[in-house]
Amino acid sequence: MGCHGTAPPCQPWQTDKTATSPVVHLSDEAPSGALTLQITIPGGARYPAGTPVAVYVHGGWMPDVVPIAESGPRLRTDMGFATVYLNLPGGTGEDASEGINDLRGAAARQALGAALRYAEGGVFDDGRCTLEDRLPDGASGEVVLAGWSNGGNLAWATAADPEVEIPVLDGIATFETPISAQMVTVEPGTTKHPGDFFDARSCDLTEDTRLSCPHGYPHLAWDGDASEETAGALFIDGNGDSLLDEGESTLDPVWSPADSAWVHPLEALSEAEGLELVDRVDATRAAAFWAEREAPPHLAGALDRFPSLAGIATGTEVDHVLTDLELPVHITGLVCAMQAAGLPWSRLHPDAVYVAQVADRDDGQEYDADMALDVVEPLLSMEPEDGAHIRGSDYLTAAVLELMDRARTEEWSPDLARPLASHP
Repeated sequence: MGCHGTAPPCQPWQTDKTATSPVVHLSDEAPSGALTLQITIPGGARYPAGTPVAVYVHGGWMPDVVPIAESGPRLRTDMGFATVYLNLPGGTGEDASEGINDLRGAAARQALGAALRYAEGGVFDDGRCTLEDRLPDGASGEVVLAGWSNGGNLAWATAADPEVEIPVLDGIATFETPISAQMVTVEPGTTKHPGDFFDARSCDLTEDTRLSCPHGYPHLAWDGDASEETAGALFIDGNGDSLLDEGESTLDPVWSPADSAWVHPLEALSEAEGLELVDRVDATRAAAFWAEREAPPHLAGALDRFPSLAGIATGTEVDHVLTDLELPVHITGLVCAMQAAGLPWSRLHPDAVYVAQVADRDDGQEYDADMALDVVEPLLSMEPEDGAHIRGSDYLTAAVLELMDRARTEEWSPDLARPLASHP
């Protein structure tokens, strides 16, 4: 049975205002074992019908994010919706979820599916409470995925996976998601370590809906003694001495637990043909690895499962990781991929009226929903960010709110004069 009508244990925040972010566990919802979740509970429901729910997927590769850090990226807690955060399987923290870290593969997708089922209200946690039991005025039924950075890739891959049970999903909002292997491995470079060889203007969607940037890799070379950590280095050999020298750009791989080897983007492997790489997967295995972990190829499958699914991709003027990227092709590319997949509604950036609602600012970028885009769009702007008055997580919150409100009201016009709901 549920816990309606009682304050503790399902709603301890009713008497203890510090208990609005409880850590809970799901014992038998994922094949990998028990999962650790943390909920942030708002002071009141956004709608008369109850509280909508966001499931937040953190970035990077690490499994753990719970307990959530005050200083890290997180969604707003005062806008009338609840958020579910989760530790993916195989972490190392005291509250790690059980299982093995498969670097955001099938086990991670199953864990995220369990969190979505909990968000929908059909799963009991270890307090014998559903999420609906824990929320003020219950749940309204809207569920949105919020993918921060690399979390956006896992969000879309999970939505498309027919092996993952997901009862309902209204939208997916992403912030600066690196939607290709070249972006995930930070090929475009950073301001401290520029990738001068990378050409964002070469990027486009392939026939199989991957984002690919076939810019070429001039002077690509292999130095087997350059790095003990990665068993050698693939790099741009600017002076032609076949040795990795200070200031030369490395092509850093990702470790594949299943292959017990390092993985490079397919584009780099193609150009490296003929070099005797060590402890690297071949192109066939690399293709399989990235096929699970890049968002664009999964959009059509997600739409097949959720025909009304909507999406928003957003980012700011300086990417939080790819700080040397000339053009935000990972963001415009994701919008193009949504359009190519046939999503019934998608847009670049949340509507400016939602940015104003979240951050009380009137300078949010405004592009109509479903506006046709190319991957390379030099004249489009990213959102302003100053790190103090507005942050990337504010834009992700605004996107989540817009998707929730549009799903609730079924209002899918290209532009809005005002938010579709207010809170408080």
